[in-house]
Amino acid sequence: MNTAIERIVIDPKICSGKPCIKGTRIPVHIILDLLAAGEDFDGIKKY
Repeated sequence: MNTAIERIVIDPKICSGKPCIKGTRIPVHIILDLLAAGEDFDGIKKY
């Protein structure tokens, strides 16, 4: 079973070592900021 923690990676070569979504260069803090702002899943997928 995949959990959220398995989808987050930290690699010093990608995004200066900030936690990112595995297989992307999308920092986790961006997703969290969007969720905090009230964005829904469909809205986040557009980014």
